[in-house]
Formats: sequence, C-alpha cells, structure tokens
Amino acid sequence: MDPADTVETERKPDPGFAADCPCELLSCTIRGDCVACVRVHRQNESHIPECLQPILRGLIEQLAGRVEYRVVEGRPGR
Repeated sequence: MDPADTVETERKPDPGFAADCPCELLSCTIRGDCVACVRVHRQNESHIPECLQPILRGLIEQLAGRVEYRVVEGRPGR
C-alpha cells in the first residue's frame, strides 16, 4: 500500500483523559488524567476527586436525610 493512499483520521483522546476536567486546581500536574487522578485520591485517602463530588454530595444528602443527619458544606471558600 502506498503511504499516499492512507487517509488521516482524527486522533481520539487517550482513554481516561478529560479535556473538560472540572478540577479547580489548575496547577495540578495530573489535571485531566482521570485514571491517574482517581489513583492518587485512592492512595492518599484524603478526599474525593472534584469531578465526583457533585454526584456523591447529592447521594450523601439523600442518605443523611433518611437517617436524620444534617449535611453542612465544609469545603474551603464555599
């Protein structure tokens, strides 16, 4: 096959990479690399990645309401 006959296709982004990463920490070296981000957060066990917080926050608020707990926002600057 002649290389001139090949058709260039758009390169798809790597799996696990998000160009629209919602993380507010713009200087993060793994920002947008979902796989690495989740891995780091799981290893450190310090908090949930920014992209998962809205999903889990709603679920936790529902669960807390069922067991008569009150959920208070504790994030800095919020």
